[in-house]
Amino acid sequence: MDKEYQLHISITKALSPSEAPLKVKHARSVIIATHRSKSAKPFWAVITRQPIMEHRFTAWKFCNLLHKVLREGHESAVKQSQTHKTLILEVGKLWGHLQDGVGKCIEVYTRLLVNKLEFHQKNANIPGSLALDFGEFSRAVGDDLNLYFELCVEVFDYLEHILQVQAQIFLAINTYRLSSMTPQGQCRLAPLITLIQDSNPLYDICVRIMFGLHDGLPHDVLMGHRNRFNDIFKKLKAFYESVRPLQYFSDVIQLPHLPENAPNFSSELDLGNYRAPVMVLQQEPEPEPEPTIESLVDLAHAGDNNAQTENALDEKELIIRQLTEDLNEKQMALEHYSNLAQQINNYQFKNEALQRELNTTKEMLQSTLHSKDNLEQKLSEMSENMEQKLSKMTELQEEVKQSEEKVKQVDEKFDKIKTMYTKLREEHIGLLRLRNEDSKHLSSEKKEIEKLKEELQNLNEKLLNHEKTEELNASLKTKSLEYEELLASKEDCVEKLKLDLQEMQQQLEKSQTDYKQLKQEFEQQQTKLQEDNQHLANEKQDNEQLKLEIQGLKGKLEHQVSKTDEIDTSLKAKSQEYENLINSKDLNIKQLSTELQQHKEQMEKAQVEHAALIKQFEEQLQTHQVASELFKENAAKDNQTKQQQIEDLLTKQTNNETSIKELEAQLISINIEKQNLELKLKSEQEQFVELKKSQIKAQTANDNLLKSLIETLKLSLQTDFTYKVFEANEVLQQAETSIDSINEHLQNILQTYKLSCDNKSHLTGDFVKSIIELMSTLRTLHDYITLIAENTTDMENSQNIRSLANEIRDCFITLFQMLMDNKDADILEKQQQQQEIVGKLTELKKLLLMMSNTFTENLNIGDLLQQELRDMDKMIEEAAQKMLEIQQNSKSKNEGIKLEVNEKILESCTNLMQCIIHLIKRSRDLQNEIVVRGKGKSTEKEFYKRNSQWTEGLISASKSVAKGANYLVDAANKAIVLESNECFEIIVAAQEIAASTAQLVIASKVKASKDSQKLLDLTKASRDVSLATGSVVATVKDGCNKLEYKNEIDMTKLTTSQKKAMEMEMHIKVLQLEQALDNERQNLMSFRKKFYQSSEDD
Repeated sequence: MDKEYQLHISITKALSPSEAPLKVKHARSVIIATHRSKSAKPFWAVITRQPIMEHRFTAWKFCNLLHKVLREGHESAVKQSQTHKTLILEVGKLWGHLQDGVGKCIEVYTRLLVNKLEFHQKNANIPGSLALDFGEFSRAVGDDLNLYFELCVEVFDYLEHILQVQAQIFLAINTYRLSSMTPQGQCRLAPLITLIQDSNPLYDICVRIMFGLHDGLPHDVLMGHRNRFNDIFKKLKAFYESVRPLQYFSDVIQLPHLPENAPNFSSELDLGNYRAPVMVLQQEPEPEPEPTIESLVDLAHAGDNNAQTENALDEKELIIRQLTEDLNEKQMALEHYSNLAQQINNYQFKNEALQRELNTTKEMLQSTLHSKDNLEQKLSEMSENMEQKLSKMTELQEEVKQSEEKVKQVDEKFDKIKTMYTKLREEHIGLLRLRNEDSKHLSSEKKEIEKLKEELQNLNEKLLNHEKTEELNASLKTKSLEYEELLASKEDCVEKLKLDLQEMQQQLEKSQTDYKQLKQEFEQQQTKLQEDNQHLANEKQDNEQLKLEIQGLKGKLEHQVSKTDEIDTSLKAKSQEYENLINSKDLNIKQLSTELQQHKEQMEKAQVEHAALIKQFEEQLQTHQVASELFKENAAKDNQTKQQQIEDLLTKQTNNETSIKELEAQLISINIEKQNLELKLKSEQEQFVELKKSQIKAQTANDNLLKSLIETLKLSLQTDFTYKVFEANEVLQQAETSIDSINEHLQNILQTYKLSCDNKSHLTGDFVKSIIELMSTLRTLHDYITLIAENTTDMENSQNIRSLANEIRDCFITLFQMLMDNKDADILEKQQQQQEIVGKLTELKKLLLMMSNTFTENLNIGDLLQQELRDMDKMIEEAAQKMLEIQQNSKSKNEGIKLEVNEKILESCTNLMQCIIHLIKRSRDLQNEIVVRGKGKSTEKEFYKRNSQWTEGLISASKSVAKGANYLVDAANKAIVLESNECFEIIVAAQEIAASTAQLVIASKVKASKDSQKLLDLTKASRDVSLATGSVVATVKDGCNKLEYKNEIDMTKLTTSQKKAMEMEMHIKVLQLEQALDNERQNLMSFRKKFYQSSEDD
């Protein structure tokens, strides 16, 4: 019990959680305890109770202590530690999740310890200290090169694990900048001593095995071994060199010196010159004397008569001290003997190498004398060749690096494009499905609208037949109101469908992210399951260890009982021997016997307490088993839920697999059709052999066409219209020249076509060339006309120019259609298509001359945009000022409910104007950001020229915003200042300005980046505008209702005849308003049709 108690104390002191190095005296006492007990089971029994999983530095010191025990402890420590490999790995996995340097060091160190145990399990003849007589080892292994080959690989693995541990330790030291003279730095650096003790003999074994393998095997077979050894040699030398300057190791260990270059295993000179590196561990101070534990039998108060027993105890202590000193001396002698044995092995190895060298040198001398002259010449030639090869090698390496970088870039681009393509494809499919659904909804809604129209027509017919009936009037009113509400609801539905489209896209993206999260959760749950299973296995091991500990306690109790029996028998024998000699000391002996009885009683009490402890342990075992069963049940429930999720995912996978299989089947059918088509092609190719002569003629014609096309493309590129800064006269001149060129090309085309029809020959390349040139000039003419029409002050002539241009385009389309149909030249002349085109071109030329006075300003689309934006700002500011003036005037003129209604309407309108000003500022900020981001090295004007359609959209949006602001001011002025009770103009103006601001927002969003903060500010401002318009509409409607309620007629004061007359007047007004409503709707429909047609033509 004393030894186990001392072992427990020394282990707990060694594994203290403080950030300090492992003390040598505690480690030495643990190693001595394993030699005394000739077993490592007590060591592991204490270790399993330590808080290794709670304190990181306790786990770090446990790794260092275990490494020392495996090296210097009893030889059974390696065998008995094999069962604890899972525990060691679990410690590493637990602390490996910690992100500081110590956690990663523990993880790597545990792998090294498990590798060491596996190495000694495979090679039982190698001790844990790796102190090995290589001659005896070679005799035991024999001449089997396969065993040497495998052993060399295992030694390489062992050394690589050592190098990984030291690299992780130095990484932790360097990242946290710890010194080797502080306890924090020494705590991390202390295990390097045992790593150096292991690496030195492993390096010696590795070198000797490599020399032996090179003697028995060809050098090509050992190429991998040599490369791996060279890497390990460089890292090991760097490890020793990095440890050497540290002051902490200078007083503890003398590091081995490795040669500058790795040994050449193919030469026997290196074999003869090889010396094993010497590593010397400095003499450590003697351990402090540990406090002696009092014996169970306390004889301190026995008086003068028990002096002999005290002398016996002192003699035992002296013997223990002498034994410990002898043990230390024997350990030193053993280390000295191991060093001597290594030196003897080295000398024997050298003798054998020298003998081999003598034999080889005698043979080599004869050959070298003959080949000396030849070698000198070859050396000179080889040096020149080597220089050339080195230069070529450097060039090739640079080329390889460049090609690798290019390949990486291409792979990255391909992966990005692939991911983008998959995303776009999925989004496109979703949008197509949504579009189909929307089209179905719209078709059904159109049918409902047509039905409602038919019902309205029927009701109108009934009204003509039954004008006097009041019930039909009421139904007509309700139907008309329902029709209006339906129209409004359908428009709302269309807008809602658009919003639903956007929401569906967002839901798609969310579903993709949810799917990824489910995958991650599934993987996390799998890892949790594995961890739970591992915890269950650990708990089972703990239960078994507890059972073993209980059995050990029972054995210790029995051992103590036997000791007490032995003490009783020895006392009785001594009493019989001393009865005759010492009669006077009977009283003292009686006292001693009473004390012995007391001690026996104490021992019995201790036995009872041990039995109680055993019962407690058994109860704890039962509770632990119950908890483990509950844990198993919970784990089973979790497994069921997780299996259900897995099954759902598997069903999704099966659905995806079925769709993939269907696509594969479609691919197979397409391949079959492809094969059939290829067979048809082969059969048709045989027919084409006869038509080779005609093919040659066609090739010559194609060559001429290609040349003409290239020339026309060059001309079109040179004469292509771009938005440069032209003077007005220059634009008009360009348009006139393009009209003349169109006339010339048209005459050429018709003449060539007539000649081909008369001669019945094929059309030449000049004909195609003239058609392409005609198309390019038509395009440029259209661009010039649109520019002139947009920048002229004469609006009537601008509309006439556009309509003429569209008519010329339609005439050319019909002419080209006739040419494609291969009609005769006589038919073309009869239809007089050329004359019609020429007449319209002359009219267009006249109109351009008439518009020369109204088209005088410089044309630059960027300047034009800025001018439009400035005008928009001015008009909006003027509108806001007018609103304030109207508000002040209404206060002076109106009173009561009228004043209250007018103030609310004007407040909502001013709020709307403020929101619009804020939105314009945000759009201006976003436009500046877009220009700065997109222009690059070019100017702003060039950017606007490049993106002409975008700038035109901004111009039209700014114009509509300015017009809407003026319209809102005019509507407010009519409704409030002029006291017209029709407030609906304000509603229409508010909705119009909201629509125009939405157009401005959309035009700004087109080229903005999704992650832009200014884009988010703009969307927020647009929402504020929409809320402000809604408040305007609500306040206007509420005000109108209040005013109508005020102007209601008191029906009690009217007579029946007056009531009847008023009813008739109201009925007439209803009919007039309905007719006016129908007329206005028809006008609106026709206006919209014309407007859309004109926009499409433009």
